Amino acid sequence: MKNSISAIILSCCVSTAFAADDFHFGIESGLVASEIHVDDVAQSLANKTGRTIYYTRERGAPSFRIFGTFPTSENVNIEIGYLNTSSTNVDFSASLTTDTINAAVEISGLDFGIKYNPKESFYLKAGVHRYKIEFNVTGQIAGYTFVSSSKTGIGQFFGAGYQANEHLTVGINFLASIGGNSYYSASYAYVGYQF
Repeated sequence: MKNSISAIILSCCVSTAFAADDFHFGIESGLVASEIHVDDVAQSLANKTGRTIYYTRERGAPSFRIFGTFPTSENVNIEIGYLNTSSTNVDFSASLTTDTINAAVEISGLDFGIKYNPKESFYLKAGVHRYKIEFNVTGQIAGYTFVSSSKTGIGQFFGAGYQANEHLTVGINFLASIGGNSYYSASYAYVGYQF
């Protein structure tokens, strides 16, 4: 995974800013399933090449997130985090040729939100993120390919989870407008541990 150094720097900055007894760190590990509308990409490639396009894709990318949390009331916490995923690979092939295209998709960036515990063992989350989505493309089909690119921008997230105890959580978030583009979204299922 990329940018792990940035994640460490973020954690140090947050710890310095919130050097209080009730500020806590946590880590999460899980899977991010991104929605990048592969069907539309395959159709666009088919229109350009005049061939039947096939594709295979990975459904989820291993991910990690570090975060800091600070209570504002008994049931409400402010949370800032850094999410980073490994690559989700999409492979395109075509009829009448051995040409292929591989696209590796990665997501990383900061998020800021509110965690609300209406009940002791259940919580809700909502907030904003500034994630980057990267498309690293190699190969070509019948002379056509896609340019590697990245997009960074503001989006939203919301989710829910189960608080097993004061340290352990299990949850899922929906990430909208990744890279600031409503075309890209993802779901993020995780297990977390708060120190």
